[in-house]
Amino acid sequence: MIVPVDVDSTKPLYLQIADHITMLAVGGQLGGGTRLPASRQLAESLQVHRSTVVNAYEELKARGVIDATQGSGSYVVPGLVVSSRQAPAIMPALREPDDIVRMLWRVNRADGVISLALGLPADELMPIETYEAARSRALRRDRAEALNYEDPSGYEPLRRAIAGHLAKSGAVVDPENVIVTVGAQEALNLTARALATYGDTVLVEAPGFFLYTMNLKRLGYNVLGYRLRPSGPDWASLAGTLCQTTVGGACDSLPRPRFVLASPDFQNPTGSHWSADDRHRFVDTMQELDLQVIEDATYRDLVYDGAPQMPLLALDDDVIHIGTFSKVMMPALRIGYIVARGALREQLITLRNIACGSAYGLAQRAVTEMLVTGQYDEHVRRIQAEYRVRRDALCAALDEYMPDEVQFEKPMGGFYVWLRLPEQVNAVTLFTEALQRGIAVAPSHVFYPDGLHENAVRLSFARYNADTLRYAAKRLADLVHHMMR
Repeated sequence: MIVPVDVDSTKPLYLQIADHITMLAVGGQLGGGTRLPASRQLAESLQVHRSTVVNAYEELKARGVIDATQGSGSYVVPGLVVSSRQAPAIMPALREPDDIVRMLWRVNRADGVISLALGLPADELMPIETYEAARSRALRRDRAEALNYEDPSGYEPLRRAIAGHLAKSGAVVDPENVIVTVGAQEALNLTARALATYGDTVLVEAPGFFLYTMNLKRLGYNVLGYRLRPSGPDWASLAGTLCQTTVGGACDSLPRPRFVLASPDFQNPTGSHWSADDRHRFVDTMQELDLQVIEDATYRDLVYDGAPQMPLLALDDDVIHIGTFSKVMMPALRIGYIVARGALREQLITLRNIACGSAYGLAQRAVTEMLVTGQYDEHVRRIQAEYRVRRDALCAALDEYMPDEVQFEKPMGGFYVWLRLPEQVNAVTLFTEALQRGIAVAPSHVFYPDGLHENAVRLSFARYNADTLRYAAKRLADLVHHMMR
């Protein structure tokens, strides 16, 4: 048996072994009745101490994954296999962010699970008919051209339409400076690779979107976090983080950051929405420090209260702006974009051409149709109204059912409520216990680049109607009350 073990991981080796065998048993790769190798044999093959394997087997016995009879060996217990539509009855000891994220995706559409963990738009609110009609019009008009390779920078009419869309928010953009990407994640990946290299320091929000942080760490960057307030950066935290680098001057110990990532509009996961004053101050500060800003505008169009603020790009045209249509329309589109100028723009196009070449031209034409005809704006208004109802339902239920020690701010837009827990309720324990009761939440430590994190969980209200959200909030609140007792 081959079990991947990482001696550099913070997770103990015996838990790495136990978690891997649990996953194989629950997934069906190890069927019921399968005999596991003897502890001495497995220890030799993995080049670990025998006691490590013994402890792993004891953990598996405690979980009910294996049954061990003295003198006859250890066997996988029958009946553990679940389908992709079922939540696992036996949970591995999930401690590492990667492990938890994998589990969140696994239970995302499991039968009997209400998943408030992932930021997915509602299936029933996707503009499927409108999109299909727009795609059909584009195909009839452009025929084979719509199905051939597209310019790596993107379909030119789409780049013009995106520039027009940004102009409504106060940002004047040359369509030549728009690069169409495969979603916002590719946009960040390309931009990060263009600006930094292995060993460089970069600044991100803490907490911040876990896939962004994971991506940057796997690129080999030293990722530092700065904290947030509901209306903008925590300036003391940002100053402290900058002080760790050569930008800070007095207490420099790390290389100068290559860029700083910011999400001023309905940030994932906290829902924070920066004030106009904080936006101006942030841009001015970064200009003074000569630090490159990357603005993530993924949720910018999903505003439910008040007037939208201008993007950072409108305050400084040197800001690199990243956007996407996945959250507003449908994730399968995989159409995002970057706004960048000059030599950086050329480098990004080259990197994009090397990475994946042309994007899907027909989808780009369909989105163009929706933008220029006003159908996109009509769709945004429709989903804003429904998501507002869902947000209000979840927040009202949390107010009603949660103990006073649990705190949150009602977000002005986006998909998320950041639920701060009392110290008696550990976020990872709540995640595990809630999942066993059919509610999935995202624990806070997956959103931080370091081991220091707030004790909180992220809840997404986008996928479910008001009644389902109230039910889920009540069940979660009952569990929190129980754990506090």
